[in-house]
Parts: sequence; C-alpha cells; structure tokens
Amino acid sequence: MAKTIRELQVKDFVDAGLSLAEAIQFDGVLREIVSLCVSSTDIWRQIVTRRVLKPSHPHSLHQLVYYSLYHSSSHASDDADPPLYWFPSLKQARRTNLGRLMETYGPKLLGDSYKDPITSFRLFHKFSVEHPQASSNTQTLPLLI
Repeated sequence: MAKTIRELQVKDFVDAGLSLAEAIQFDGVLREIVSLCVSSTDIWRQIVTRRVLKPSHPHSLHQLVYYSLYHSSSHASDDADPPLYWFPSLKQARRTNLGRLMETYGPKLLGDSYKDPITSFRLFHKFSVEHPQASSNTQTLPLLI
C-alpha cells in the first residue's frame, strides 16, 4: 500500500534519488507545509508555490510526493479531483492553447459568466461536456494543435 504524505520519511526521499542532506532538508519543509495546511489541494499549492520540488530533483521524487498526496486516505474526502500539477499565472494561462481558445470563445459561449481562463475553467469545461456539438463544430471552435 502506498504511503500517505504524512507517512513519508527521509528514507523515502533518499530512495527517490535525493542525497541524505537534501532529503533531511526536503523532509523538514514538507512537514512544515503539511502541518499548516488542511486540504491536499492546499498542501500541493504550497509545495508548488514555494518551489519545494525543483526541476533538478529526480522525477521519481516528484511522483512520490504527488501520488502520496493524491492517494492519501486522510485527504480522500476533501478533494474530488487530484490536486493540480501546475498553477499558472493568469498571463501564462492566457498564453496556453486552451487559454487562447477560452479567451476567444469563452465570452461568446458563456456570456457574462466568462471571466478569464483560470476563473472560468470549470464553467468552460462543464459547457464543453454538456454541449459536445459545439466543440466538435470546427467552424465554432477550431482545434488549436
């Protein structure tokens, strides 16, 4: 059975590719975050915004932390979806393919309820699920590939 975020220890971080010194430091920061946050989304947001996981860290460490948080039985009831892996700024969100699509068609499809790609993401997703014909009509929504 996989460990929860609260059950991870220094040894787990060493096994995931960190040196002992890096693992001790990582463990301290992670324990601080976990002690301050209530939901798994809050924990993940802190891990991401504090840049606890670095691009130079082994991918196995990223996976260990993410999946131990997502599969954590202590957090299973507070999040319907897994925590987001990336929290883009509004500027970054607008520059993605989906963001450009939402900025172009969101106001036309959602009216005044459309705000921006981040705020309106769930609403835009719901609309696309409930109106598949709109997303399959290439004249209405051209694919941005």
